[in-house]
Amino acid sequence: MATAWIRIDLLEPVIASVGTATAATAQSLPFLPGGMLWGALVSEAYSGGASHRKILDDHQGTRLRIGDALPTVDGGANLSLPAPRSLHRNKDTGTWVDWAGPEAQRAAGYKQAKIMQIGPGSGLREVHVRMVNTQRTAIHPETLRADDGQFYSLQAIAAGQSFLARLDGDDALVNDAVVALSGERFLGRSRSAEFGKVRIGRAETPPLPPQGMGSAIYLWCLSDIAAHDRHYRPTERPDDPALDGYQGFFGGAIDWSRSFVRHRIYSPYNAHWKARQPERLVIERGSVIVLEDGIPAGLHHFGLYQAQGLGLVLACTRPPLETVAAWTAAAPGQEFRVVDAPKGLLKDGAADLVAFLDAKAGGTAGDAADRDDVDALIVEWFSHYAAAEKLVGARCGPKPSQWGAIAQMASGKVWAELKAAADPGREKESMAWQARFDLGSQGTFVTALLHMLGPEDGSPAAEGRVKKVKLLAHGLRRKLVSERFFDGA
Repeated sequence: MATAWIRIDLLEPVIASVGTATAATAQSLPFLPGGMLWGALVSEAYSGGASHRKILDDHQGTRLRIGDALPTVDGGANLSLPAPRSLHRNKDTGTWVDWAGPEAQRAAGYKQAKIMQIGPGSGLREVHVRMVNTQRTAIHPETLRADDGQFYSLQAIAAGQSFLARLDGDDALVNDAVVALSGERFLGRSRSAEFGKVRIGRAETPPLPPQGMGSAIYLWCLSDIAAHDRHYRPTERPDDPALDGYQGFFGGAIDWSRSFVRHRIYSPYNAHWKARQPERLVIERGSVIVLEDGIPAGLHHFGLYQAQGLGLVLACTRPPLETVAAWTAAAPGQEFRVVDAPKGLLKDGAADLVAFLDAKAGGTAGDAADRDDVDALIVEWFSHYAAAEKLVGARCGPKPSQWGAIAQMASGKVWAELKAAADPGREKESMAWQARFDLGSQGTFVTALLHMLGPEDGSPAAEGRVKKVKLLAHGLRRKLVSERFFDGA
């Protein structure tokens, strides 16, 4: 097991949006999520010709973890961490107290530490990440001028700041990842609009807070945690051990009366899909969880999406405020201990999920040949849309949702659905499936697709044709969305 640190210098502002809302200013996170670096690394692997199976095996399990890039202090030599949520400041005196401690006395007149970074040094050293706000507008597709009705605002992390990210995993994978990420590249949102340029290089190990020795009951979340229950279902409140032998998500029962947990929901953007992924419910970084029984002190990993920086927890023997008070820039970097992953979810760095996805993607030479054929078909069928628009005088043809429905249907239903769409009495299909792109007998979308399907005889050849049609439908749906083909219709 190897560990390496990389330093990220911002040459331009970087946008790391908190959520997906666009009605107000899109706020930026005060750090660079590990998923940004993970995405850049996976993109590099795909462009380098790595096989689908190898990318899944290397980057979807726990063989390589890429942590969040945290803001630095002292010229980039030290890093800051999210303030523990158990810390509260007196509104009158400004002094900090820790309500996670065993002798904590809660009272009115205190304000909880929220979105705040702290660094090493005497006392509680607050670290502020500089942000910049900018206003933009969309360009009208017809006039090619600024569209006055589509002004929007963006918040970005200001250029000139440095961040440190931790990589750990198999020796070869860690070293290869550092090499692949090093250099100048673009991260974050709006990379084509003067945002996101950074320089990445290897860095020295910064000092971490002293965790103590022996049994630790205070868990300080250094990153978001995608927690799950005993059945591996996402949850905002990990369940405690029961009599069935389950050890608990964190390895012991939780003392909720002394824990301070916050949550957030977000949906990461996938540039390859050109779409957002399903929403994730996570325990927010900075949360403090107190266990009834201790676990070994040190750095631990918990939960889902560990490869993308989630799940990093510092287990301390002392309450967070005492741990922070003992954290100085002169302290040596601490070793970490990786918690064994739950059986059946992640094992040997790869996952049952990886095997499932690999099987769904197909790994045979025949499947690869089919995908190559379908890539050519997608280009051909997308050209039909341009021909149909020229022939009919308006944008027409099946919309992305219709292709998506075909891609998800059972084999037998594909024939039935398209035969129904070919019915001349269905007027609603005149500008969709029945739209004409050519004057020949197969010149409509539905007749051309039925010709591809051939007879419904239940033979392996027929099943192969259905599979190809579904791949075509999936690819066309994605291309129509990415090209925004129907946006102006």
